Amino acid sequence: MEQVTASEFARRIGVSEAAVRRAVKDGRITVNNDDHGRPRIDPDTAGREWAENTRYRIEASGARGLQKTVDSVPKRNIKDVRAVRETYEAKLVELKYKTATGELVRADEVLARWSSIITMTRTKLLAVPSRAKIRMPELNAAQVLVIEDLIR
Repeated sequence: MEQVTASEFARRIGVSEAAVRRAVKDGRITVNNDDHGRPRIDPDTAGREWAENTRYRIEASGARGLQKTVDSVPKRNIKDVRAVRETYEAKLVELKYKTATGELVRADEVLARWSSIITMTRTKLLAVPSRAKIRMPELNAAQVLVIEDLIR
């Protein structure tokens, strides 16, 4: 059974040594003394006890994480911000121009038109067997079914 110091246990679970010492003082973690009377912690047992007896402050850690994220965002000067804005405005003008000239079309309009074309084609193809029977009266029902199966 491995025994470690409070600082080693704190390092392993990613908390401060002070937090581990508070947990020991509050009785949330069991501590054993080694042969020389120094306090030692069994990492397996203490890990279970830590998980069972510790409440985490989500708000505090979340706020710190958010601050780190904000601090890591690169600072931009006003010239860079203007350049980015002007680039996007130029792209928007280009899109409006291409739409107005018909070079660009809306995706929903394309889908509606294709749906219409496919429906019309399907309807005409499914009508072929009955039209063939009208034009060629010598066809029997079995032959008309074969033509229909081939189309479908």
